[in-house]
Order: sequence, then C-alpha cells, then structure tokens
Amino acid sequence: MSKYRVEIDHADNSVFAIGDKAIASNIADSRSADMEAVIAELDKLIVLLDSYRADNPDSEAIRVSAKRAKKARKELASQEPNPALIHRLLANIYEGVAGVDALVDIVSKLQALISHIF
Repeated sequence: MSKYRVEIDHADNSVFAIGDKAIASNIADSRSADMEAVIAELDKLIVLLDSYRADNPDSEAIRVSAKRAKKARKELASQEPNPALIHRLLANIYEGVAGVDALVDIVSKLQALISHIF
C-alpha cells in the first residue's frame, strides 16, 4: 500500500486523482457542455415554433408544441431536471410537429442529445 500526502488549496472546477492507477474524470463538465448544446437546440426550436405559429395562427398542435418546448427549456435549466418529464415533452412535441420536416428534424436531434445526457 502506498502512502500519499495531499494538500489542496483550491479544487473548484478541478479534476484530480489520487492513488495507484487512479484516473481523473470530469463528467460534470461534459454533461454541462451537452446540456448547453441541448438548450441551444431547444432555443432554436422555440424560435422556429413561434415563427411557424405566426404564419399558421390556427394550428393548435403548433401552439401546444411551442408551450411544451418552453416548459422543456425551463425544466432543463432547473437545478435538478426531471428526465422523464423532458422525454415526455419532447415525444409530445414530436407528435405535434409531425408533417413539418424542419421541426421534426430538430426535435429528433434533441431527443438523441437528451438520450445521451439522461
């Protein structure tokens, strides 16, 4: 058994490993970057939904999808996002935008990104 003396002044946003064959990994930073990518894509979707809704004011499915996208955005930005809720919202949005290829593509991409995070 090896003995180590370790002194750490400041460890915020740091990754370190101590011990024989220790490996340092910063999963939180990776997840944070992925989450930022998801939020950016969700922001794009919200803009497109709002634009599509302005051109098609009678589309109830698009109105509901826009509302759900904003709820998903809020949930993702929360301290402890609920993965089941986010998956459900995205599935419902996907159904609501069926037939609008540009929107379907973004929702599909979001679903894939979310699957890697949660």
